[in-house]
Amino acid sequence: MARPAVHGGYSGLVAVALACFVIAAPALAASYSESADGEVSGNRLAPTRLLLGFAAGANVAGSNVVSGSTGRANGVVDRDYLHVVVQPGFLWAELRVGNQTAVGGGGSFIGIASGAFMSVAPEASSAAGLLGYRVYGTADRNTDILAAMGLSSNGASGFAAPLPAGDYTVWNQELATGTFGYRFNFVISPVPEPSMALLWALGLAVLAGGRLKVIRQDRCARGVRLQPVQEGSTWVPSSHGRVEWVMRHPPGLRVPNEISKSSAARSPASPPGRSSSPSAGGRAAARGRRRMK
Repeated sequence: MARPAVHGGYSGLVAVALACFVIAAPALAASYSESADGEVSGNRLAPTRLLLGFAAGANVAGSNVVSGSTGRANGVVDRDYLHVVVQPGFLWAELRVGNQTAVGGGGSFIGIASGAFMSVAPEASSAAGLLGYRVYGTADRNTDILAAMGLSSNGASGFAAPLPAGDYTVWNQELATGTFGYRFNFVISPVPEPSMALLWALGLAVLAGGRLKVIRQDRCARGVRLQPVQEGSTWVPSSHGRVEWVMRHPPGLRVPNEISKSSAARSPASPPGRSSSPSAGGRAAARGRRRMK
């Protein structure tokens, strides 16, 4: 009887194993300067969009520099809203305050919200709706303030740095009268990849698991019974309707001891339920012939 074909093969399994080695495609670093690129949007519902990129050769790997100014003039506050996009395969690792940053009074405000726009109005009495915020000052120059912004305070939900890929809106403002320049470095980093040894082990495990599944499917297709059952002298057919006598089990297949002993007592040519030993009458005739001799 022809062996049924087992579909699937190993091409899909190999593809899964090789997929473990896919590395995130690099993205070019981005920068934005109000003096060169125009004013950062003051509309919280339509912020200026910046796609963060990664450049390993920069002074700080993965840096994206944004520079501008904020403050109050003629009673009007200049607020800046920036929509930053962290691409898949990367993390928002740091938010560094540049050495050129200036503040007025007790410090300037910066907040982060999730999404492509700022849902919190500037007149809000709490930070509810923000992931986090910070009032930064000159003491924060050349430092990373992202983790400090993640503290849950005054209604902000809080977060743990680094932040995953996604859309975020940054709100920056200074309420003091005057113009105060700022410079921020949005630093991203690639998502850490598993070690090479772990990737190889995972790939081999996937292949081995697939091989075992194929073997099991093949045995089921051929109707092989792993444990034949005996009741008295009658051999019970398998549950799938095929009769598989113990003498026909494939070589190397494990069979219970009591089954093996019982099968050894049978002659391969003997039908089930019938003994292959000589009858009592035959034994008596043989003894009579020996006495006559």
